[in-house]
Amino acid sequence: MIGKIVTHYKILERLGGGGMGLVYKAQDLTLDRSVALKFLPPVFSMNEDLKLKIIQEAKIAATLEHPNICNIHEVGETEDGQIFIVMAYYEGETLKKVIQNNSLNRDNLESIILQIAKGLQQAHDNEIIHRDIKPANIFLTNKNEIKILDFGVAKVQGDFSAMDAENLKGTIAYMSPEQISGEEVDQRTDIWAFGVLLYELLTGQKPFKSEYEQTALYSIMNDDVSFSDLDLDEHLLYLKKVVSKCLEKNKADRFQSMKEIVELIQQNSIIQTKSKSNRFYNSTSFKLFSTTIFILIGILLIINFRGYLGWSSGENIKKRIAVFPFDYNIDGEDSIDLPILLQSILVKNLITFKEYGVIDPNSLNEFMNKTEDKYVSHHNLSFYSSLGDLNISYFIDGSVTKNENDFTIKTNIIDLKTHEVSFNYENKYSDEKNFLQATEDISSQIINFFQVKIHPLSKEKDLTPWVNAECDNMLALKSFMQASQIIYRQEPGAEKYLRQALEYDSCYISPRIWLISHLVAVGNYEEAKKHMKVLDRLESKANPFEQAMINYTRAYINDDLSKQIQYLSVALEYSPNNNILLYSLARLYYLIGDYQKSADTIRNTISMNWSFSPAYSLGGYAYYRLKNMIQQKKFLNKL
Repeated sequence: MIGKIVTHYKILERLGGGGMGLVYKAQDLTLDRSVALKFLPPVFSMNEDLKLKIIQEAKIAATLEHPNICNIHEVGETEDGQIFIVMAYYEGETLKKVIQNNSLNRDNLESIILQIAKGLQQAHDNEIIHRDIKPANIFLTNKNEIKILDFGVAKVQGDFSAMDAENLKGTIAYMSPEQISGEEVDQRTDIWAFGVLLYELLTGQKPFKSEYEQTALYSIMNDDVSFSDLDLDEHLLYLKKVVSKCLEKNKADRFQSMKEIVELIQQNSIIQTKSKSNRFYNSTSFKLFSTTIFILIGILLIINFRGYLGWSSGENIKKRIAVFPFDYNIDGEDSIDLPILLQSILVKNLITFKEYGVIDPNSLNEFMNKTEDKYVSHHNLSFYSSLGDLNISYFIDGSVTKNENDFTIKTNIIDLKTHEVSFNYENKYSDEKNFLQATEDISSQIINFFQVKIHPLSKEKDLTPWVNAECDNMLALKSFMQASQIIYRQEPGAEKYLRQALEYDSCYISPRIWLISHLVAVGNYEEAKKHMKVLDRLESKANPFEQAMINYTRAYINDDLSKQIQYLSVALEYSPNNNILLYSLARLYYLIGDYQKSADTIRNTISMNWSFSPAYSLGGYAYYRLKNMIQQKKFLNKL
């Protein structure tokens, strides 16, 4: 077969084979890409019913789109009538070979397990059952990505009596009691096989093992699972419960869906997998860290990071601007929302400075609410010192007062070096529409200050950010503000406000970015991609910060970790100390094994007093991976 051209595919090398056919690496001569061709046994060509069935099942399987499911490109037929399936080609090896070679990286164990679970969940959500989950059908790429193979083939295999003895023997160990009994199967059959596979990944042994088929079948039907070979690290003990419940003889006693398993793993795992994990938020993922020793270490980070590590948050970072909520003492329904809204709009308009970064408002507000001197109105040395620790050079505050017929906004820029007001400006507005124009005017005046006063000799440098009204709909702005606060507080319900913001203004970029993150987090890739197409059209109108976030979102959907790191780093230049972005970046560094950068990045969220325990757990676990036992001992002694 090597060198032969089949339709428009040139066979390059043999990859493997079994009872359900031979697999070859091939070159797609039309699209110039590598693919995998699986040639099915000749019996499929001789039996018209089997032939039609395999084509139909492959078509159904081809509808599955998920990062952990092998993509099926097409079903073809050779000149002599042999059926072949064209699949995506990946560099790596099956879990069967990984287990046989004892080459499983235990650090990636939870990642592998969760990726398999998510792939199966996607299939089950589309009412597709695999029926033959086993290590030989799970592929681990060189990028540590899981791809489930043979969707669409396994169902036909169950009706195929010509299966060879070796393949049958390899399948029996993963068969559920209902399969053995000849009962109708459903997704709980895959859940059983997932439990067998999980046991094998944890121990290197099958839970029901025997040299003889009949003995193995009896064991599956009657014997309890022994956990004597299951020697787990403390933070993995919860997986014993997962295995036990997956392998209940009565399918009614098992997990009833893969979703239950995915949520259980996410709630207990130390660090989520990269399979859509660097999301801005996910109501489940905010609970994903278990109460293990690493959480204890993490909790201590907030107390001890500066003292033990000798670190200052202002080291080697460019100057920063902070915008605080303006004082607003007017009674009315907007008395709470308007100061935050004004702050958010000013930050949005100032966030594209090249020489200065603008502190994320949610992170800043929480930091200040946890300092001894809570709000900017105190203006004392202790307050100035706390801002200096964040490397802030200037901060902006002001007040909103009501006159007879209008409102007055007073704006101040304070130089933290001299503690003096370097700039003040007054603006009036009469209603919500004029309020937006007033904020644009204030933004322009602030920009002018930095151009003329701060860089008078650098006129060739245009500091002006793109102060355009990205959104001039007050209702849309309010909805997005509500969503962003819910997200930051780690509470559910933000999706409603994100969608609401887009209903008010479909060209509003920011809520669409956050919505895509949520959709990917819950596995709704189809809608996420539709929103991404809208962002593609809006990208030319985006400011540099938004462009970085659009590129990050695109990489997020495509599960490209290196590009996610690249664009998050760019975004953080414009929005420093943005806790959610920092946490996402730190997690990405952890996932690629750069534990030092992960620890260095997460320290910035610690400096902001963020009350988000997973951040501390991530930092603690990164130092555990770095084998920094001295730091750990100091943390534990403090406890």
